[in-house]
Amino acid sequence: MPSPVTAASSTVGSILGSSTGQSSSLPRTAFAGSSSDLLARHRVEIAGLGAAAFLAVVIAFLVG
Repeated sequence: MPSPVTAASSTVGSILGSSTGQSSSLPRTAFAGSSSDLLARHRVEIAGLGAAAFLAVVIAFLVG
């Protein structure tokens, strides 16, 4: 029986495609832009989500 780590890494490898050059099951358009380009285009939304999460933690500490 394989260890949980081995089973998890083989599952992740089958989802993402192994390092042998196999492509994943996602269409090519899902990987159209680089991750830095994606972060740059959505930096305001990401900053807003971070601020909202921070406020939620502060409120949770104040209430709890």
